[in-house]
Amino acid sequence: MVKAGPVERTGTTRRTGSDKAVLRIFGLVLLGLMLAGDLLAVEVFIPQISARPGEMVQVPVVVDQAEGLAGVKLVLTYEPDVLQFKEAAKGPKAQAMMHIVNDRKPGHLILVMAGARGIDGKNLVLFHLGFQVQKSMKNGRESTRVQIVETQLLSEQLREIKATVKTGVIRLE
Repeated sequence: MVKAGPVERTGTTRRTGSDKAVLRIFGLVLLGLMLAGDLLAVEVFIPQISARPGEMVQVPVVVDQAEGLAGVKLVLTYEPDVLQFKEAAKGPKAQAMMHIVNDRKPGHLILVMAGARGIDGKNLVLFHLGFQVQKSMKNGRESTRVQIVETQLLSEQLREIKATVKTGVIRLE
């Protein structure tokens, strides 16, 4: 013989103790899925690197957790009194995509990339940005940044892909 738990009356619906347990478990599973979705979200970032005055430095622009990434528009800023932009090269998995770099305004870069087929993967390098670190800088300068100030990612179906953005520091040694 199976015994049911105590019955509570809420309006016209009766819920047993086991019904409440199922609802709690469902809520916890839903919360877990939402948190896991945040952990697996697409992220565009520039990792932390080091450079010396007068040195040419390669700054990678990376996308993590990409699936079907077919279009990219990034707007970046940097300090032109510390860094001088020289070149942009596509990363290994982005070779099939076309790209355009607008570097007309010192301190401001617009990078656009598109392909007929999307790319997938974790920690994909989209670009290696080449900068010359100025030889003479203000005394005591310890770091600078190449900041991602605008991001637009598109899927193969031309749907926007939401992404978080993180900018790393370039430590000056």
